[in-house]
Amino acid sequence: MTPKARFERLEDFARGIAHQHANDFAELKQLWREVGDRQLATDRQIEALAASVHSLAEQQRETDRRVRDTNRHLRELGEATDKRISDLVSAIGHLVASRDQNGSRTKS
Repeated sequence: MTPKARFERLEDFARGIAHQHANDFAELKQLWREVGDRQLATDRQIEALAASVHSLAEQQRETDRRVRDTNRHLRELGEATDKRISDLVSAIGHLVASRDQNGSRTKS
């Protein structure tokens, strides 16, 4: 093989490598675009998920507050009912005692 033929063969080989490199670089650029697009989509999904979690946390706090308010109200109603029952029992006791006193006076 002559030096000129070797040189041409080497030039062909170099052109092949350059062409392959250009193809690889173009493919790499496309992959980077796709990765970037997917990353943006993932970031948006994470942001939406974070907003949903925040909203759920707010709803949970509101539900907790309402449950505490309801418990307090029920406790107050229970205490008021207990007082009314106690007052009624006491009044019935006084009524029975006064009837017993009146009944024993009229029998004597």
